[in-house]
Amino acid sequence: MTSCAQCHFVHEDLPADEAPGALRHGAREIRERLGTLLDEPGGVELLRTRPEAETWSAIEYAGHVRDVLLVQHGRLYQALVEHLPVFAPMHHEERVILGAYNDEDPATTATEVTIAADLLARVLSRLNISEWSRRCIYPGPTEVDVVWLARDSVHEVVHHLLDIDDVLARVR
Repeated sequence: MTSCAQCHFVHEDLPADEAPGALRHGAREIRERLGTLLDEPGGVELLRTRPEAETWSAIEYAGHVRDVLLVQHGRLYQALVEHLPVFAPMHHEERVILGAYNDEDPATTATEVTIAADLLARVLSRLNISEWSRRCIYPGPTEVDVVWLARDSVHEVVHHLLDIDDVLARVR
């Protein structure tokens, strides 16, 4: 069983065909969290504030989720067209700095999260049984199937939504 000790997400509890809806729902929740603060005085600064130097801000977590979903979208296509592809690491820590996530417009990032979730969800919603069972090598390296990739994508959204809530509670 694959479960996360921090957010308690259990991969096997999510039926594969529910992944597209779960991705879209989680992305809307992230958009809502960011959007709520945009109209508040000082809200944008709260979105950019790190509670500690080593903990990302809410906007950085949102940018990370966006990029994870875009990377997973590309990995999904790769898994569907190549035999047992080996995925490169996404270098998430470096992306936060090199991509200057904390300087992004929160409204744009919030919209991009929902777009990235929808792009991945659309492909997942059209998969047939044999496509769900396609194998790939995930960074680690670990051999997994497309079902695992879909579930892990949902886990990323769920987990980092909790991180966003935690960071915002701590910086208020």
